[in-house]
Parts: sequence; structure tokens; C-alpha cells
Amino acid sequence: MQKILFVTDALCLREKSVEFAAYLCKLSHSSLTAIFLEDTLFDTRTEHTIRACAMEAGVTLDDAPVETMKRRSCAQNIKRLRAACATQEITCNIYRECGEPVNEVIRESVCADFILVDADTSFRNSPDPVPTGFVKELLNYAQCPVIVMPESFEGIQQLIFTYDGKLSSIFAIKQFTYLFPDLNRLPVTLLTIDADNKIAPEDLRRLQEWLEVHYTNITWINYETSVRAGLMEELIYKHGAFIVMGAYGRSVFSTAFQPSHAKQVLELVTQPVFITHNH
Repeated sequence: MQKILFVTDALCLREKSVEFAAYLCKLSHSSLTAIFLEDTLFDTRTEHTIRACAMEAGVTLDDAPVETMKRRSCAQNIKRLRAACATQEITCNIYRECGEPVNEVIRESVCADFILVDADTSFRNSPDPVPTGFVKELLNYAQCPVIVMPESFEGIQQLIFTYDGKLSSIFAIKQFTYLFPDLNRLPVTLLTIDADNKIAPEDLRRLQEWLEVHYTNITWINYETSVRAGLMEELIYKHGAFIVMGAYGRSVFSTAFQPSHAKQVLELVTQPVFITHNH
């Protein structure tokens, strides 16, 4: 049993996100804690955008004020989530948080096992590149692992562990393994990034030995040159993969290149991405 924190904009609840959350709940035999967020201080979305969200939620459009439309959308989305959880026989606790969304979620993350969030979650009206400012803050400051949910979901068929020689990479792999032991029969690709040949052979040996204790089907791929192209090609075209990365903003995947690897992965990859760091 784990505490899964499902984070969503109160106005925009996506069916694919609910489906993915339900899958992880079933996998880990856990309940779901959902937080419907509303930015009451800095939400810059226009009335047109808010009404479009309301229509997507199934709210009948009329001449109601924007605040009324927001309340109706949130209520409808909560109703939709409850119904989906009931169908899947998943216990669901739902909270609505109004204020500064990222601060609310970071506080909740202290006592959560992991967070689920969409890469494009935003409260801005202007285009917000993926990952959005909200998601980047969450990745940097959350006190538990964060899983960025996929655009579509058809099940998990393989695991990709990225390793750059940093402790944060190993920590992420271990956290993922402890959280999802039922995935240990899936094939694993250990993708090492060692452009400068700085990974000590003994460190890699120890990691491989640890992996063999927990997994039975492991493939090792090492990139020493053309790192960015190799990494993206390897990740983007893996079907049904669950990608595990070290700390966003604190490892080679997010600092060694401009734009960062982690940012590129979240922009282009349609698979779920697990990111955490050792505080």
C-alpha cells in the first residue's frame, strides 16, 4: 500500500491521466489521493479558455460568470473521478486546494510516496512550454518522486533506467524498484551516459550486480559520444516503456546540455517518466 498523490488542474481532468492513475493504484494495491488545484492568485487564463475547459468537462455552457463556471467544472471533474474510481474499485480521497498550487503540492509531497502530474499542467493563458513552469518547480522541490504521466497509455511493457554516474541516478532506480516490485519481470534497459568516460567501472559493476538481484532480463546500452541524439533516439521510440531518471535540474540529464536532456525527454517522449532526487 502506498500513498499516491494525483495532482490535476481543477478545470482540466484528462481521461488518459485517470486511466494511468488507476493502473498504478491496481499495480501497487493502493488508494488514490487526488488534489484538484485552483490558482486563486496568479491564474491568467481568459474567459474563453475557462469556458473551453468547462465544455470539455461536460458543463453546459451558458451566460454564467466565470467563477460560477469554474465551480461547475471542478464539481463535474470531481464527479467524473469518483465514478472512474468506483468502476475500478479504487478508494479515492479528494481535496480541493485554492491558493498557490505548487506550494500546496510540495507541502503534501512530504507525506506521499509519489506524485502523478501531467507535463503541461499550467494556470497561464500564454503558451507555457512543456514541462510547464508549474511542473518544473514541482520536479525541483517535491519531497517525493514525481511521475510525469504519458499522453496516451496502453500498458507498461519495458523499463528504461538512465544512469550518468551520479548518486541521484542510482537513488531513482532504487526508489522505483522499491515502489513497483511487481514490474521486476519486465525487460530492463540500463542506459548509461558517459560522454567523458567518468563512470568508474567498479561503480557500474556494483549497479549491475544490484540490478541482477531484482531483475532477470537486463540489457546495457552505453553512450560515449553524440549523447543527446543517442539518448533521445533510444527513449522516444521505445514502445510501452516506463522511463526512470535522476534528479531534474541536478544531473547530466538536465544540466550538461542546452536545452537539457530531462526537458527534451518531457517535451518529446509520450511514455511515463519517473524522476526523483536524494535530498
